[in-house]
Amino acid sequence: MRIGVLSPVAHGTGASCISLLLALRLGQGSTDRVCLTHVHPSDTTLRDIGGVSGTVDKTTTPSMIIRTFQSAGSMTEQEYAQYCAAVTREVDLFTCTRSGEAMCSYKDSRYLSNYVMEKFPHKHVVVDADEHSADAMLEVIERCDVIVFVTRVSTSNIEMLKSKLAQYMRQGVLVGKKVMVVFNNYQTEVVKQKDLA
Repeated sequence: MRIGVLSPVAHGTGASCISLLLALRLGQGSTDRVCLTHVHPSDTTLRDIGGVSGTVDKTTTPSMIIRTFQSAGSMTEQEYAQYCAAVTREVDLFTCTRSGEAMCSYKDSRYLSNYVMEKFPHKHVVVDADEHSADAMLEVIERCDVIVFVTRVSTSNIEMLKSKLAQYMRQGVLVGKKVMVVFNNYQTEVVKQKDLA
């Protein structure tokens, strides 16, 4: 199963934390491995909160990984795991960031996240798309079975999300997808129940 956790209307909604928690829960007590990844080329959030900030391979560059993936054909879960950092025994994190610096371009980052969604043999792949690129969001939606939209509990964010969801429905990209909405990040602004509907 491919799960996209998207925050299409605001940054800092907790989408990365939700991505990590989903991956950890899917892997808990399972013999199946889970791969967690992200779309943004310089986002270190998953690496930092996943506790693997000191485990990034400084000898391999994203361009080397892309060339390897392009020429390797299909690899086993264990072979792909070599390019990941282990968050737990069950959860692998695939990222190309270290120390807050962008390790690749947006184009390369999108290639790598799309590759993970399409080719990695993990039973579950969770993609953190806390990204404001419309094309990157659509790529994640197209490749995932389950889409989790994350937004703040504020009238303005909810209205923007409603508009974005209506746009996606007009485009037909949510057809056949399981869609969930998570209202996250406590705010002092009070929202009425009808605004959430």
